[in-house]
Amino acid sequence: VRFHIPVTKITTDASLTLQFRPSAAISSGGFALQVSLNGAEVGSVPARGSNGTATLSLPSDLLLSENQLAFRITTNCLQCPAEVVLQDSYVDLTTAIRMSGVLMPLANDLRLLPAPFFD
Repeated sequence: VRFHIPVTKITTDASLTLQFRPSAAISSGGFALQVSLNGAEVGSVPARGSNGTATLSLPSDLLLSENQLAFRITTNCLQCPAEVVLQDSYVDLTTAIRMSGVLMPLANDLRLLPAPFFD
């Protein structure tokens, strides 16, 4: 999942409220959903059952103007083929990233505009 933050925003606090549903093949056993931000692991959500909700704190020093969240499922289910685990598991669309911080005033500089506007 990719998301952007304006270059003029200084983020002081960020959190990820995660809604997920594991595959039925792994919901009876233990599994964990590992979350990484820009290539660095920020947390792991151990879970059991059919649906889950978790809130993870995102380190503000890892947030850039262009960011990428990645999710990986680990399970103890030895009989579960990887394609079944991935096929039936998903992160719900109600998952949200909440950030707070300071929005700095935009400098009076035409170079900050996209290329077609400034040459």
